[in-house]
Amino acid sequence: MVVAFEDLHWADPTTLALLSLIVREVGSGDLAGAEAPRVLVVATARPEFTPPWPAGDVVQIVLARLGRDEVETMVNAGLASGRPLPRGVIEEVIRRTDGVPLFVEEVTRVLLERGVAARDADGAALDVANLDIPGTLRDLLAAGIVYHRRSAPSESYVFRHALVREAAYESMMRSARQKLHLRTATTLRERFPDVERSQPDLLALHFEHGGDLERAVTYWARAGDGTMSRGAYAEAIRVFERGLRLVARLPDSRPRMQHELELTASLGRALLLTRGFGAPQVEEKFTHALRLCELLGEDAPHHVLAGVWNVHISRSDREATAVLLENMRQRAERFRDSVTMIGWHGCAGARAFYLGDFVQARDELTKATEWYHTEGYRSYVAQYGYDGGILAYAVLAWTLWILGYPERARDTCNQMLAIAERTANPGAVAAVLAYAASVARECRDLESVLQLTNRIMSFGRAWAAPALCTQGWAMAQRGEVEEGIAKMRQGLSRFQRAGLQGTYDYHRTALVDALLLRGEVEEALPIVRDGLARCQTLLDCFHQAELHRLEGELLRRRGDEAGAAAAFRAALELAQRQSAKSYELRAAMSWARLLRDQRKRDAARELLAPVHGWFTEGHDTHDLREAAALLAELR
Repeated sequence: MVVAFEDLHWADPTTLALLSLIVREVGSGDLAGAEAPRVLVVATARPEFTPPWPAGDVVQIVLARLGRDEVETMVNAGLASGRPLPRGVIEEVIRRTDGVPLFVEEVTRVLLERGVAARDADGAALDVANLDIPGTLRDLLAAGIVYHRRSAPSESYVFRHALVREAAYESMMRSARQKLHLRTATTLRERFPDVERSQPDLLALHFEHGGDLERAVTYWARAGDGTMSRGAYAEAIRVFERGLRLVARLPDSRPRMQHELELTASLGRALLLTRGFGAPQVEEKFTHALRLCELLGEDAPHHVLAGVWNVHISRSDREATAVLLENMRQRAERFRDSVTMIGWHGCAGARAFYLGDFVQARDELTKATEWYHTEGYRSYVAQYGYDGGILAYAVLAWTLWILGYPERARDTCNQMLAIAERTANPGAVAAVLAYAASVARECRDLESVLQLTNRIMSFGRAWAAPALCTQGWAMAQRGEVEEGIAKMRQGLSRFQRAGLQGTYDYHRTALVDALLLRGEVEEALPIVRDGLARCQTLLDCFHQAELHRLEGELLRRRGDEAGAAAAFRAALELAQRQSAKSYELRAAMSWARLLRDQRKRDAARELLAPVHGWFTEGHDTHDLREAAALLAELR
C-alpha cells in the first residue's frame, strides 16, 4: 500500500503531526503483522520545507531540475500526435523553461492548443524565431490558467496549479488586490451567510488583505474558536497569534483592548491544552487577560477566570485559589447561569478535594455535574472549544474512591470517558484519561493503567508528566521495577521543569511504592517526609494520610517499630477525620501487619475488621481482597 502526501510546505501542524506518527509507526515496524500490508509513505515538498521527523527515519530524494533529454521526452510525450518536434523548437522550450516540470507541462499544453504539432504534421515550415513560446509564468496568464470545475455544487473556477495562481496574484498591482479582497469579503459577508458562518478564516483573510483590520480581527477570533472546537489546537494557536498581530496595528481604543482580551484568553486556552497547566506562556496569557479586564473596568468572563484557576491549581497555591473561589462565588450569586454555576461548584469541589475535605468535595462536584448537560454549558463548549466542566466528573470519581465507594468511582469514570469520547474534544479526552488512570492506580488495576496511559501519550505533552509516573508505577508493580522507576523519574522531571506543583507529591508516592519493592528505604524516606512538610503549605495535600502510611512502611523496613506504629496511627486518624475510608483501610492493613508480626493477632484483627466491614461495595478490588485475606490469616 502506498500512502502519498503532496506539498507538505503548505501542510498544517495537525497534518504534519499525523504524518510524523505514521513515519514513526512505519519505521518502527509497529504496523507490520501477518495480516498487515506493506506500507510505503511518499511525501513531496519544496526544498525550503524542514521535516519534523529525524532524518534517519526516511530516505530523502532531492529532485533536481529536468535535464535536456528529460525535457525533450516530457514535451514529446505530451503532444497528441506522438511525433517529435523540430530540434529548434525543443531547444527553445529547454532554454525558456529552465528545467521546471510545471513550466514544461504548461508550455507543452500551449503548443498543443496553438496547433504546433498539427502544422509539423502537414509539413509546414516552422519559424522558430517567431514561435510564440511563453517565457515566464506570467506569460501563461493569457493561455488558459483557470478552468471550470464542473463537479462543484455551484459556479466555480480553479487555477491549474498553485504556482500559476501565485504568479497571477503577484502580477496584480497592490491597490487592485486590496480592493478585490475587500469586495470579496464584503460580498461573502452580505450574500453568503453559510460561508461567513462556516469559513470565518476566509473572510478574515480577505478583510486583512483588504485593509479592514478590525473586521479581520473579529473573523480571526471566530476562526480560532472554530478551530479549537474541532480540537486542532496547534492551528488555533497560529490563528489567535495572527489576530493579535493585527490588534497591535489597530489604534488605541476600548474596542482594540476588548479584541486583545478575547484573543489573549483564547490563546491561553489553546496553549493550556497543548503545553499543560504549568507552562509559563499559559500563566503569562491569563495574567495579561485578567489585567485587561481590570483596565476595561469589567468583570472577568468565566473563561478567563477558569484559565487563571488552572494556573493556580498547577502551582498548588492555597491562598490564590481561596481568593479566586470567593470571586467565583460572588459571580454565581449575581448571574446563576449554567457556565458560572458549573465553574463555581466545580472549583469549590476541586479545592475541597485537594485540601482533603472529601465529603464537601463530593457534594460540590455532584452539583457541578448536574449543570454539565444543560444547553447553556454545551453552547459554551461549542463556542470556545474547551470543556473544563468534565473535570468535575474526574475529581468526583477520585473522591468517591477515597470515600470508600470503588464501584461508584469506576462507574463515574466510565461515564465521563463515554462523554469525552462522544464529544470528541481532544483536550477533554486527554484530561479524563489522566484522571481515570489515577483512579485505576488507586484500584491497583494494572492493565487499565497501562491502557489508559498509552492513550494519554498519544495526545501530546500536556498530560505526559502524570501519565509517565502512573505508567511507570504499573510497570514496577508488574515486575519491571527498573524500567518503571526510570519512567517515573522521567515524569517527575517533567513536573519539575514545568513548575507543576499540583499532584506532584502524589505522583512521587508512586516512586516510593517502587523503591519499597527494591528495598531502597533510605532514598524513599526523605521523599515522603518532604511531601509531608509540603502538605503544610500547599493546596495539594489530599494524599497526606497515604504519606503517613508510607512513612510507617519505610520505618518498619528500617526496624523502627515504634516509629512505624506512630506513623500508621497518624495515617489512620487523619483518614478517619476525612472520612477517607479507602485510605483508612490501607492504614489499618499496614498497622495490622505490624501487630501480627509482633504476635498481637487479636489486636490486629480488632483494628482491621470494623474498617473492612464498613465497605458495602468493591469487594473484588485489590485492597478489599487483600484485607479479607489478612483477616482470614488473623482468625
